[in-house]
Amino acid sequence: FSYDVVEAHAHDANAFTQGLTTCGDGIMCESTGAVGGTPSEVRTTTTATGARRAGADVGGAFAEGLTRVGDDVHVISWKSNRGFTYAVTAEGEVTKKWTFETPLSDGWGLTSLDGELYVTDASDKLHVLDVPGRDGAKLKLKRSMTITDDGKAIRFANELETIGGDVYANILERPCLARIDPANGKVTAWVNLDGLKQASPNDGRGDVLNGIAYDEKLDALYVTGKNWPTMFRLKLREEQGASLDAVRATC
Repeated sequence: FSYDVVEAHAHDANAFTQGLTTCGDGIMCESTGAVGGTPSEVRTTTTATGARRAGADVGGAFAEGLTRVGDDVHVISWKSNRGFTYAVTAEGEVTKKWTFETPLSDGWGLTSLDGELYVTDASDKLHVLDVPGRDGAKLKLKRSMTITDDGKAIRFANELETIGGDVYANILERPCLARIDPANGKVTAWVNLDGLKQASPNDGRGDVLNGIAYDEKLDALYVTGKNWPTMFRLKLREEQGASLDAVRATC
C-alpha cells in the first residue's frame, strides 16, 4: 500500500513519541521518551491542534508503547519489565492508577486485541500477555510468535496499533508499516510511507517514523514520528503493479 495525506495536524516537535492511540472524541494519548533531560510522560493532546491537555509522569522509567483498554491506558518501558496504568477521562485528564510487571526484560510496542496485550521488544518476536487488572499485577506470557515476511524474520517492530483485527507496526528507522496477522506473526501487507517525513521538516532533530493511531469511529489512520512537528491523517491505497521486492528492500 501507498498513501494520500488527508489532513496535517500540528504535533509537539519536542515530543519523542513512543506510543500513540486515540483516547476519545478529538483526543490522543501519547507516551514520550526521556531525552535531553526531559522525563517521560503519558499525555493527552487535542487531535486537531496538537495542544497538550494534561499529563502524568512515568516514575523515572523510559516510556515506550501504550494502548487503551476501556478507560485505562497501559504503558510499558524500555529495557525494563515495569508497566504503568493510567485512568483517562473523557475530558483528557490523566491520573496514575497502578503499576504492573511484564515477564519481559524489555518493552517496545504495545497494543490490545480481544482482551489481550500484544507486545514487542528488541527482537523479532510478538508476545501476548494478560491485561493488568490490579495494582502490582505480574502479567503472564501467554504465547510468543516470530514476526515473518515470506519466511524471513523481521526485527525491531516498534509502535503498534490494532486496526480491523490486524496489528500494524512501525519498523524501527524504516519508512514503513507492517500489517501483521496476530494469529501467526506473518506480515500480510506493507505500507510504504517513503517521503512522508520530508513533508514534515524538523531541522534534523531526529526523523524516525513512530506513532500509529486509529480512530474507528472516523475510520481515520494517524501517524507521526519522534520530534515531528506534524501528525498526518492518511488514506491508504493499494499500489497496483508495485514491486514487492522493491518495497521489501525499503522496509
